[in-house]
Amino acid sequence: MNFILAAIPIAVILYLMVVRRWGAASAGGMGYLSALLVAVAFFGAGPTLLAYAHARALFLSIDVLLIIWAAFLLYRVVDESGAIATIGSALPHLTPDRGMQALIIGWVFATFLQGVGGFGVPVAVIAPILVGLGFTPLTAVLLPSIGHGWAVTFGSLGSSFQALMASTNLPGEILAGPSALFLGISGLLVGILVAQVAEGWEAVRRLLPSILILGIGMGAAQYLVATSGLWNIAAFMGGLAGLLITFPLAVRSRKIAIQNGSPNPDGKVDLRSLTVAISGYVILVVVTLSIQLIPALHDWLGQFAIRVNFPEVSTTAGYITPAGPGRTIPLFRHAGASLFYASVLAYLVHQRGRLYRLGAIRRIITGTIQRVMSS
Repeated sequence: MNFILAAIPIAVILYLMVVRRWGAASAGGMGYLSALLVAVAFFGAGPTLLAYAHARALFLSIDVLLIIWAAFLLYRVVDESGAIATIGSALPHLTPDRGMQALIIGWVFATFLQGVGGFGVPVAVIAPILVGLGFTPLTAVLLPSIGHGWAVTFGSLGSSFQALMASTNLPGEILAGPSALFLGISGLLVGILVAQVAEGWEAVRRLLPSILILGIGMGAAQYLVATSGLWNIAAFMGGLAGLLITFPLAVRSRKIAIQNGSPNPDGKVDLRSLTVAISGYVILVVVTLSIQLIPALHDWLGQFAIRVNFPEVSTTAGYITPAGPGRTIPLFRHAGASLFYASVLAYLVHQRGRLYRLGAIRRIITGTIQRVMSS
C-alpha cells in the first residue's frame, strides 16, 4: 500500500501529460499538490518537516534551473546571430537521399540542438527545414520529436542529469556510466525509428550501416564525455560527433543516390560561415574544459558556494531524515555559470563579426525570459 501511495504523484503527472495532454508545468504542479496531500494524510508529515522539505526542494530546483536558464540564453545568443539557421541550411546540401536527410537532420542535428538547447528547440528549428525539403508536416514534426529523445538526460547542458544527481544524492561518477550506456542503446533504436518514419522499413534496411555508424559514434562520444566527469556537455559532444561523422557518410550516400538517378545537390558547404556558426559552442567547450581541468581556476571559482545545513526531521510514522547539508551550489563554478560565461564570450565574438541586427540584446533577453518562464 505504501508503494501505491508513494507512486500517486508520478501517476498523476503521467496521466495528465500523456492522457490529458497537459503541459509539464501544469502537470508538475498537480503532481506536487498530490505529493503534499499524500505526505500529510498517509505518511505523517508535519509542518516542521514540510517547511524544511520545501527549503531543500528550493535548492534542488535552483541547482537545475541555473543550467536551464543559462543553456537557453546561450541558444538565443547563437540563434540571434543566424548561426543555427546557417547550420540547418547547410545540411540538406549534403545528399538528395530523403532517408539520409531524415537521419542527418531529424536525428543527428536534433541531438545536437537538444544537447545545447532543449525547450522544444529541436522540433521548432528542424520541422520547417524538413517541410521545405518536401516532407509532410506530420512527418516533419515526428522526426525531430523522436530524434532528440535519447539526448534529453544529458541534454540542455546536463540539466536533467543534474536533477538526477540532486534527487538521488548520488555523485555523477556513479550515475554517468549506466545512464550513458542505456541512452546509447536507445539512441540506436531512435535512429531506426527515424528512418522508418521517414521512408518505411525499406529505408531502415538500406540505411542500417549508416544508422549503426552514427548511433555507435554518438553514443560512444556521449559515454566517454559523461564518464570523464563532463556530463553537462555529454549530449552536445555526442551530437557534434554525429555531425562530423555525417560528412563522409553523406558523400557516400550522395554518390549512390546520383547513380540511382536522383538529382545532384551541389554538396557545397560554406566552411567559413559554418565555422563562425559553431564558434559559440567551441567557446562553451573551451570554457567548460578550462574550469574542470585547470586546478587553480577550478578551486578559485569554487570558493563561494551556497550551502545550508538542515536539522534532523521525522514523520509521525517514525521515518527519520538525518541532519545534513542541502544541495551545495558553487555559484561561479556551476554549469550554469559556465554557460553564462560562454554566452557572454559568444556574444562578443558574434558582435565583432557584425552578425547581429540592431536591438539584438533586447531580443535575446526577452526571448530567453519568455521561453523559460514556465520552468
